[in-house]
Parts: sequence; C-alpha cells; structure tokens
Amino acid sequence: MADFEIKNGILVKYTGKDKNIIIPDSVEKIGENALQWCNSIESVTIPESVKSIGDRAFKDCKRLKNIEIPDSVTRIGDNTFTGCESLESIKIPYSVVDIGTSIFGFCTNLVSVEVDKYNQCYCSENDVLFSKSKFELISYPAGKKDTIYEIPENVMKISEGAFLYCRNLTSVTLPVSVMEIDKNAFFFCINLESIKISGRLPEIKSLAFYGCVNLKIVSLSEKTALFRFNDNFDEVKKLFNERKGLK
Repeated sequence: MADFEIKNGILVKYTGKDKNIIIPDSVEKIGENALQWCNSIESVTIPESVKSIGDRAFKDCKRLKNIEIPDSVTRIGDNTFTGCESLESIKIPYSVVDIGTSIFGFCTNLVSVEVDKYNQCYCSENDVLFSKSKFELISYPAGKKDTIYEIPENVMKISEGAFLYCRNLTSVTLPVSVMEIDKNAFFFCINLESIKISGRLPEIKSLAFYGCVNLKIVSLSEKTALFRFNDNFDEVKKLFNERKGLK
C-alpha cells in the first residue's frame, strides 16, 4: 500500500517498481497520469471497486502487456494507453459508456480490441473499435499487419487519432458515408501511399494526415463534390494542388 498514493478514493500516483501490481480495492477512480511512465509494470489487476480510468492513466507504460478492465468501469479517458508499446490485446467490458480520444495511440504491438457483445455504446469488428451504431470508427490497432483496409459502409466519422501511427497500412478506402475525418486521424501513418475517397467529405480536420510522408495518391470518385479544409491543413491542400498526384 505504501507505493500507492490514494486520496478520497482516487489513485493519484503509483511510485513502486513492481512488474505485477494489484490496485487496492479502496480505489474508485484511477486518476489522470496516475501510472504514467511506470516502465517496470507488465501486468495490472484492477478491482471491481474502480468505476473510472482517468486521462493518460497508463500512458507510456512501455512494458505493460496484460490488463483486464473490470465490469465496474464506465469511463476510459483520453490517451489512457497511449505509448503502451507491449500491449497486444485488450477487452472493453459491457459497462463502459464513455471512451476518450486516442486511447491506443502509439500502441505499436496492439492487434486486437474486443468489446463485450452486451456493451450498449461500443462494438468491435475485425479487431477495430467502433461506436455501437458503427457510425464512428474510434480506433484501428496500430499493430495490425494488414496493409489494405476498407472502412465499413455507414461509418460517418473517423475519430481523432483513429489510425494514429498505423505503420503497416499502405492503402485505405473510405465509403460514401464518411462525412468527417477528425484531427490527427492518420497521424504519422508513414507507409500510407493512397487514400480512395468514395463520397463527399464536408470537412477534414487539422493534421489529419500529418506525417504521412509517402502519401501520393488520392483517388476521387464522381460522387466527391465538396472538400473543406481547416486553414492549417497545408499538407492535404498540397495533395489537391498537385493535380498529377490524383487519379
């Protein structure tokens, strides 16, 4: 217990060096940054008393391999597991109703995100995390080996950081239904070479394709009628200005 700083039911900080830790059952919330940069940790056991996991709670725990989120948890905050390079799979329980942005960013070995079938807000398909309606693609695991991905029909929004640092992808196809690509969506997909846009895109947010240094081809269908970019979205503007790069 000496390694855990707990205040009013909130785990504020873990200061130990153990590989396998068991969070005390007096904890109701894992606070923001509580275990950030705890590089000794390989396994975490979370008790049923925990209802919320705060922003960046496990950020940059580079050796974290195993963590089981109990059915008591209702919220997983922004960037919760960002930089957990050893994490290979994770299951979202039925109880979770709120998932933050970019929760699996830079998880370079993550290949599977599974959602309990009874969850009312989220689901997974082919190891990719979606909203329950599948109108929103939330997170594509960065460790997946596939080089080509076709976003399912009916997806309307690609969330912030959804494909962040997916180094294996070379080609992505967007269905007609997609209406928004949020900021940092394809951030540093360094091997991404082509994007096929099948429908209208009212808005592409800032830095959506930042760091996509090999992106050369944007295929536009006849249905593509309108594009609107944020003022600081220079890297995508260049793609559309260089007409020879379009097919």
